Amino acid sequence: MNAEQYLQKIRLNYPVLDTKLLDEVRIEGLEETSDEIAKRTKFRQTVVDNLRHNLRESDLPFLRFLLQQEIVCEENWDMSGCRSEYLETVAKMVVYWGKLEDIPLLWEVKHAGFDSSFVIDAAYFFVGGFAESIEYVKSLKNDERDEILEYLVDSVDFVKDWFDSWYRELRSCFNSDDN
Repeated sequence: MNAEQYLQKIRLNYPVLDTKLLDEVRIEGLEETSDEIAKRTKFRQTVVDNLRHNLRESDLPFLRFLLQQEIVCEENWDMSGCRSEYLETVAKMVVYWGKLEDIPLLWEVKHAGFDSSFVIDAAYFFVGGFAESIEYVKSLKNDERDEILEYLVDSVDFVKDWFDSWYRELRSCFNSDDN
């Protein structure tokens, strides 16, 4: 099955994600030296490339799953076939929809590795609105809440100056019928 057929199959079950299909792109839990990692990573990257041209809001649960796999790659940067640009691409696909509930996942992405700490900047955390993002983080009940809140409060004035052009550019990177 090619990436386009795979994407069609995975979308047939939305909002449920078929675990057998997810296993074709899953790398978490596999042994780092496994040849299966390279195979699944290459296929996952092809699926991501396909999604760039056909992005749907209904893809969000699948995109979040893909982002978790990219986090595994970033945390284990020497894994076969892992490339950090896919972490950035999938993060942008998640950010594209501007959902506040993605802030904790994006925080995890930012702290997955050295490269991601620079690539995932403060703008990623404000796509749901400046005040709304800060209020959402205040409502979180997790260990990172205070750290995320401090980061957003410290960044808000800086990001406001260039956020609109950044977000327009991000949205222009993908084709979507849901705009």
